[in-house]
Amino acid sequence: MTDNEIKGFSQKRREANLRVVCVFFSLAAAALTVLFVLRLVRQRIANDRKAQVAVEVERQHFEQSHATSRAQRDYTQENTNDTPREIVPIVDVIDMSARGSSTRKDRTAALSQAASPVPSPPSHMVPAPLPNPGSVPMPATVEPRGSTGIEQLEQKRSAIADVLREFFEAGAVAQMLSLVRDAGRVRPSMEEYYKRNPLVNRNWKGIGWSIPVEEPGYRFAYVQALFTNASPVNVVVEETDAGILVDWESSVQYSEIGWNEFMRTRPGQPKVFRVIASKVQSSDGSTALSLKHPIEAGLVIGRFDPSDPRFRSLVEQLELCKWKDVPVILRLCYPGPGAEPDEVQIAGVEGKGWLILDDRIRGS
Repeated sequence: MTDNEIKGFSQKRREANLRVVCVFFSLAAAALTVLFVLRLVRQRIANDRKAQVAVEVERQHFEQSHATSRAQRDYTQENTNDTPREIVPIVDVIDMSARGSSTRKDRTAALSQAASPVPSPPSHMVPAPLPNPGSVPMPATVEPRGSTGIEQLEQKRSAIADVLREFFEAGAVAQMLSLVRDAGRVRPSMEEYYKRNPLVNRNWKGIGWSIPVEEPGYRFAYVQALFTNASPVNVVVEETDAGILVDWESSVQYSEIGWNEFMRTRPGQPKVFRVIASKVQSSDGSTALSLKHPIEAGLVIGRFDPSDPRFRSLVEQLELCKWKDVPVILRLCYPGPGAEPDEVQIAGVEGKGWLILDDRIRGS
C-alpha cells in the first residue's frame, strides 16, 4: 500500500470511531433525559398524592369537630323547641367555569340582598373538613350573637364562588391582597411564601360543599374549591362589611419555614407552624404531643406544661378533639444540641385551629 492509501485508511478509521463515540453520547444523553422526565413525573404524582391525603385529613378532622358542636346545639334545640327543623339538602357544585361579568361591587350587593335564612344541614349530610376544631363549645343555654358563621350561606354561595375564582386565578400577591383577610399583616408572609413555593396554575371549576364555622364575633364559612386540573382545596372565608375575604394562611397551611428544613436545620429560635397534634404517652410523666405536618413527611415530639397559662388555649383545643388529630398553630424550636433529633419544644400557641383571630370583642 502506498503512503496515501495508508493515510486515507487511517482517516476513515478515525471518522468511523468518531461516529461511534457521537452515537454513544447521543444515546446516553437521550437516556438521561428520559430518566429525568420519569423522575419529574414520579415526583409530581407523589406530590399530588400527598396533597390528596392532606385534603382528606382536613375533611376528617373538621367532620369530627363539627359533629361535636352540632350534636350539642341539636340537643339544646330539642329541649327548648318542639318545632321540627327543616332540612335543606346542599347543592353539590356551583359551576363557575364560564366567566361571569359580576364585579366586586355586584357581589357585595348580592350579599346584602340575600333572601330569608335557610337552616344549616345536619352534620351527617356534609362531607365536612377542618379549621374550626380549636373552637370551645358554648354553654347549652347560651348562644352569643354572631356565633353561627355566615348566615344565609346557601344564598351567598355564588358570591363566594366569584371571590374564590378571582383569588385562585390571581397571578401575583398584589392581585390577591384585596381578597385576603388581614392583608396588611399577611402580605410579608405571602411574599416570602411564594418565593419558596411558586403560585400553582389551577383551572377554576366551582365550589362544592360549604358549611358555616361557629366562632363568636366572626362570620366564617368553610368551603371546598374545585378545579378541573388539580385536587380540591378547602378554604375558610369571612364575610365582612367590605365583602367576602379569604383566609390565605389556612388555605396554604402556612408555616414560617418548610417542615423538612426545620428538622434538618434544628433552629433554636421558635418558628410558627400549622401542624396536627395528638397526645402520646411519656415515660417521664410530662405532657407530650406527636406533631406532624399536613403535607410534608416527618414526625416530632413536642412537650409543654399544661398548667402554664400561656398554653390554656392549646389545652382547650386539644380537649375539644379528645387530644387526637387536632389542627393547631404552634411556635416550635429545638431545645439545644443535646436534644433528641425528634424532640422539640413548644414555645407558644397562636389562634384557634388554623385561624388567626384578632382582638375584637366576642359576641359583638
